[in-house]
Amino acid sequence: MQNVRLGLMGVGRIGAMHARNIVERFDQASRGEMAAFVELVLDLRENPCTPEDAVAASRIADAAQESLETGLPVRVIRSPVFLD
Repeated sequence: MQNVRLGLMGVGRIGAMHARNIVERFDQASRGEMAAFVELVLDLRENPCTPEDAVAASRIADAAQESLETGLPVRVIRSPVFLD
């Protein structure tokens, strides 16, 4: 059985080190995401996501929230995105 630390902020294990909370566990990833966002805003990199990706992610998040609230599975239907 693995040694896992459970706390109010989540469960975490980083190699042999335990994460005390979700912030500590994902600190490096969050810093990388923020740096990439700043580079995108400053026009230092291209956006790797298409508008269609953004709409799909939003639909998935909405379905996940609905499922959480109702306790039921929610189907995410793929549909083409039309942008002007």
